[in-house]
Amino acid sequence: TVTGTTESCAMARSVDVVVIPLPVTLINFEAKKESDGTVKLSWTTAHEMNNDHYELERSTDLKHIEVIAKVAASEIGSQINTYHHSDELPYRGTSYYRLKQIDYNGYTKKYNWISIVNDQTYLAFPNPVRHKQFQVQLDEPEKATIKLYSQDGKLVPLQKTARDTNRVELNLPKHTTPGIYLLQVEERAQNRQYKIIVD
Repeated sequence: TVTGTTESCAMARSVDVVVIPLPVTLINFEAKKESDGTVKLSWTTAHEMNNDHYELERSTDLKHIEVIAKVAASEIGSQINTYHHSDELPYRGTSYYRLKQIDYNGYTKKYNWISIVNDQTYLAFPNPVRHKQFQVQLDEPEKATIKLYSQDGKLVPLQKTARDTNRVELNLPKHTTPGIYLLQVEERAQNRQYKIIVD
């Protein structure tokens, strides 16, 4: 009951509030790298009502999105249900996965993105760096942003001398002093940092 007053009179009115339960109660959604190179996607629900199916989406940058699977909902929605799907051809490097639920009325619920690194491509070598030259392995060298900072936070200029499908070669200035540096790589909406030792 909601009650309000005015200067001239007091009035009361009742409001019926209808609580609509969520069609699906999601317990978890996870991605796991398998030994055969595939990515196993799993999710568990505690309650499903009027649920038609799920869709699994995949992306490398959270902008370009593709649907990789449609999974029918369980016919028994009153119990705990666990679903599985394997991405047989996952992206190399960082991938993002999202679960989407669709009910019989066309209502769609999108859950949060999760990420997984499919292999160990994020390497800088040689480390320690010799002759002021080193290489970095990347998912997308053309789009990645690479910066190098000294211990006092100064930006060290880098010169790209070569680039191929998953690797970029970098040259340091001749006057670079030996010591520990911080390499910052921004790629596929993620930031990674590495300690680089310059001899």
